[in-house]
Amino acid sequence: MQGANALSEVKSIVSQHTQAPFIESPLYTIKKGESFQFAFSAKKKPNVKLVTPNKKTRSITVQSLGNGQYEAQYTPKEGEGVYRLYVSDGKRLSQGWFSVRYSWSDYIKGARQAALDYPQKASSHTESWYGFLPSYIAKAYFPDAETDAKVEDLFNEVFPLMYDTETFIPTSEHNRIQNHSMMASLFALRYKASKNIQDLFAASALADFLMSKQSPDGAYRSGRVHYTSVIYIAKSIMEVMELEKEQAATSEYWASTYRRHYASVKKAIDELVLNLDNLETEGENTYEDCMIASSYGQIAMFALLQPEGSEERAHYLKAAEYFVKGHRCLSQLLIPDSRVNGGSIRFWESQYDVLTYPNFINSPHGWSAWRIYGLKYLYQLTGEEHYLTDMMNSLGTCAQLLNPKTGVLNWAFVSDPYVEVKYFTEDSKQKGKGIHVDKVIGREYIPMISDWYRAPKNTWVSGYWDYDGGCCDNDVHEIFKCVGEVALTSAYFHLREDGTFITWNCTAQKEGGKWVVTPDENTIDTLYTNTRQTIQSDLKVIKVSR
Repeated sequence: MQGANALSEVKSIVSQHTQAPFIESPLYTIKKGESFQFAFSAKKKPNVKLVTPNKKTRSITVQSLGNGQYEAQYTPKEGEGVYRLYVSDGKRLSQGWFSVRYSWSDYIKGARQAALDYPQKASSHTESWYGFLPSYIAKAYFPDAETDAKVEDLFNEVFPLMYDTETFIPTSEHNRIQNHSMMASLFALRYKASKNIQDLFAASALADFLMSKQSPDGAYRSGRVHYTSVIYIAKSIMEVMELEKEQAATSEYWASTYRRHYASVKKAIDELVLNLDNLETEGENTYEDCMIASSYGQIAMFALLQPEGSEERAHYLKAAEYFVKGHRCLSQLLIPDSRVNGGSIRFWESQYDVLTYPNFINSPHGWSAWRIYGLKYLYQLTGEEHYLTDMMNSLGTCAQLLNPKTGVLNWAFVSDPYVEVKYFTEDSKQKGKGIHVDKVIGREYIPMISDWYRAPKNTWVSGYWDYDGGCCDNDVHEIFKCVGEVALTSAYFHLREDGTFITWNCTAQKEGGKWVVTPDENTIDTLYTNTRQTIQSDLKVIKVSR
């Protein structure tokens, strides 16, 4: 074993000890029509082949850059899917995976249909009904009367089993506050889709309920346990605040509500900044993905509410960057695999989500999306390219859990190469019932179980423990909620000092002293950019800090 003092040292150390070609790329997942860009470190010019999704083998031309460095590119003609790359120097063989994704619109529409095909359930756990979140994003941008009515019918069945329909106060699991923060987020998305003010009242009432779970030090707590960064309690309230602020200009009621929620969130964020990573994760003393990713995401989101150039913004930014730097160890930033690159490492979920045990490294998982919010906010706060490219790779990786063309939704990817498990699968003798079978899994997608393992109609079920139809696999939909916030309506244009640039969800070209930016999809209405040069675009242009 040899330690590395920085990520930049890993390539040379791995190459030295394995004597195998090292594969790199700026983007492991691209849109249709773009090209893969490959970089290799090898002792001699490597032989490179690519296997397409339809099993065709392509030879790739390699260019030497000198000093053992090589590059190549390939423009896929075979469409969406995973492409396998094989790089050989004659003695050692390295493998990489690269993907062409579907459109973000396809993923959102597919997620809505998946919320019906893998039905949402009323249970002790928000993870059982997470699919409602992207469903209402889909309703806002792709209204479909028949499908939306089915989603609404399911919501109207599920919600009263967990909440009072007049006060919106939970009727069970009061201290599992992440349930109620996500219900606040859900009502915020319902409001965006319907513009029914009752949905905003519901979201606001749930934010008030969360405030009742805030301790004097500022932390939101489940009983006595620190829960601010379990999912993201403060972020959910800030999502509600965004809508309250829109009403505040003409309503003192909403203005006062916004101020109340802002004050609560500020206390929570200040407590995170004070303690940094000296936090617990649901009472456990571990350096855990959720605790870190949700902390810097929430801190950075709150930093964006502070005036640009202010000491307050700088204060929160410094704390967020402290968290994100440490979180690199859990983020899989170097692996040349579009199925996992940037998907933060999870371990705890299989026994709850798909009722398979023991636990194993499941990455990406729905919760891997938490880091992506923070990366977007940090790009807005700093204009640093690495936050943008990390965000692009991570969301590309995560979104592939859904195939919009076939409708197949997977729960997660097993990063471990070999795991012996008790695998929960449908009992061939009892439809809708499950049994555990011995199975070896590794480096593969794990399917959902909610398509066949269902809750009885109009029934509240346990999250996982009673084998009553309850499970938590619909937490995969955090990814598609994230797609809605980060990608569906947003394009990015980053101009480097040397005049080169990168784009995401758009194209850009220089015409007569100005940049003409064209979005990839009709849903895109906002452009984030670091340049102060003139931009011609119909999009709302947001200049990121730099």
